Amino acid sequence: MECAPSTLAPDRSGWHAEGMSAPGLLRAFSCGVLAANATPHAYAATVGATQLTPLAGRHSGPEVNAVWAAVNGVGAAVLGRHLDPRDARQRQAFKAGVAAFATWALISEWATDLNG
Repeated sequence: MECAPSTLAPDRSGWHAEGMSAPGLLRAFSCGVLAANATPHAYAATVGATQLTPLAGRHSGPEVNAVWAAVNGVGAAVLGRHLDPRDARQRQAFKAGVAAFATWALISEWATDLNG
């Protein structure tokens, strides 16, 4: 959908046209990525496994994974607070972020033994 600059108007999430907000869609996508990234770290923390984190490297223990899962969860919650629950495109962007991260994580786990 092409929109002339004159049809753009500011709203609480940035500039948008006819319900489409590029900043809102990016925010929703990023929220999905962070929410998805929290999941394997929460799992590792729960079962007592090691998992790669940027905080302590390849063999991060359960405590570090709990912290990293919380950081990602809080980040997702902060971004999510600024999303419009009625905006179908934002919901789709969130799901695309989850799917993108999950796909990357699965392929990278198969291709390289990141946590071995």
